[in-house]
Amino acid sequence: MSICRSSDGQKLIEENNPKYLGITFDPRLTWKTHIDTCHQKGLTRTCILRKLAGLEWGADSNILKKTYTGYVRPVLEYGVTSWGMAAKSNVQKVISVQNQNLRIITGGMKSTPIRIMESQSQIESMLDRRDRKLLTERTKYKAQPTSKMHKRINNLNKGRLKRSSFAKESKLIETENEIIQEIKNLTPLETHASTPPWEKTTPN
Repeated sequence: MSICRSSDGQKLIEENNPKYLGITFDPRLTWKTHIDTCHQKGLTRTCILRKLAGLEWGADSNILKKTYTGYVRPVLEYGVTSWGMAAKSNVQKVISVQNQNLRIITGGMKSTPIRIMESQSQIESMLDRRDRKLLTERTKYKAQPTSKMHKRINNLNKGRLKRSSFAKESKLIETENEIIQEIKNLTPLETHASTPPWEKTTPN
């Protein structure tokens, strides 16, 4: 943090990690500071969920799930459309917190596969929710011709930064969804009869 003076002589403090609408920025837009904050808040709230899940008197899985989705998860994915393209090592921090909560909700062991716990609790993975939110945000921008992001997502240019951007990542997700939808709409191939012709009985 440094101090500089404006044209009218007032002292202005230069902040390396400014916070705007609850999202913390960093000089290189790696989102590490913001994700670390989400991670720490998530761990704090997970402790409360763990206390609710007592072995003898604790809440059932439905109550634990509602507590997680309404109290813990919102702080984990806050601003995910901004930082969702961050490095995997950073994103993994919030994913690990959800995995802890899945074990609390389902009573799973550390060796229990994450996909099994997600299926049992009917809780989406953090990456699936991120992709859905990015796609929703992209759809909103496409419907706003006067928005700067509307022009940006329709005219992708190679940026200076090597890491992925919202425009590129959301375009990739959109393309993948279109391919999946095309596969679902394919006409199924005609299948042969289950009974071979030589086994069919002919009426006398």
